[in-house]
Amino acid sequence: MSMGAIVELGSAYAQLQSEGWVLHNCPDGTASAWRDRALPETGPVRIVFESGDPEQVAGLFAVLLSMIGVHRESTLEIIHPLFDEAVPSIVEAWLKSASPNFPVSLETAS
Repeated sequence: MSMGAIVELGSAYAQLQSEGWVLHNCPDGTASAWRDRALPETGPVRIVFESGDPEQVAGLFAVLLSMIGVHRESTLEIIHPLFDEAVPSIVEAWLKSASPNFPVSLETAS
């Protein structure tokens, strides 16, 4: 695929950028849609949330679970809105329960 290509994943979408695939939003069913579209099993390089709307973050835990055991070495960047508490809480729960050593960073966008 060429740079800038966009793959629809239901109400989420992935865009190919120079560093790899960037996932925009993560509603329920995104992990399955990612797999069904034959996108890299190591997952996106970055996940960007435009809002902390529960519908847009509902699939985050499943997407993170899908990356366990794929020997990912690069850090997954997760960018979420300032003052959003849902995304950091989901990531914290996932790290504590499923994959404490997974390389992930959280950043806020204003």
